[in-house]
Amino acid sequence: MINIILVLFIIVIFAFALRNSIKHFKGEGSCCGGDSGTLVEKKHLANPVVEKKTVFTAGMKCSECAKKLWNSLNKIEELSVKKVNFKNGTAVLEASRNISDEEIKSAVENTGYKFIKTIP
Repeated sequence: MINIILVLFIIVIFAFALRNSIKHFKGEGSCCGGDSGTLVEKKHLANPVVEKKTVFTAGMKCSECAKKLWNSLNKIEELSVKKVNFKNGTAVLEASRNISDEEIKSAVENTGYKFIKTIP
């Protein structure tokens, strides 16, 4: 009898672990503390847009990762983040001045992700 209870207990634990792993790898899990309700800081540029870039990164696993990257990039002066997609590792940016790749790389890497490249 004890063996049956032990096996059922292990099956239940395995089921919960499998469910959470599936959510994690689909980007719906809590790799960064779950959906903590962190808001992205929407930022509007005071001057006209003179540059648009797409940033390619690696290491984001969930929507919380995307929010962290969004807020980190938005700290760059005269730059506004328009979209971050954790699934394909991209961020779309607009700026009212020329932003160097080094500034962007620094913001990406300070958040804990790998900077790959930017394209106009």
